Amino acid sequence: MYNGVNESKGNQPEFYTGLESFQFLGVNPTKEELEKWFKDRDPWGYETNKDDKYRRDKIYDAIAPFAPYKKALDIGAAEGFVTRKLPAKVIEAIEISDKAADRMPHNIKRVREPKGMYDLIIATGVLYP
Repeated sequence: MYNGVNESKGNQPEFYTGLESFQFLGVNPTKEELEKWFKDRDPWGYETNKDDKYRRDKIYDAIAPFAPYKKALDIGAAEGFVTRKLPAKVIEAIEISDKAADRMPHNIKRVREPKGMYDLIIATGVLYP
């Protein structure tokens, strides 16, 4: 099972970031393709789809009993639909698309790879084949 760590590098884990995670799953969009998807705001209609709002609220309900968090990471945060209201003092996000990341709320810090320890990590909508 893939756990995000390449243990073949001795004792130091190497985290897969960026497009490598898509390639691992057999999906290989280019950065250019991702930018095309995000040419328009909210390309999948998350903000207006009641089912997506329901799923987002279920995520919030599931993590609420353990809140507040010191540091959270959202892998594949897109424009921050779920990320923006995570109950954490520090919210970081990994997002390949520059266009999507430019639309993230200001309370989210974009990072290229995980840094340090997190007490909440989410990855929603990134494992589609």
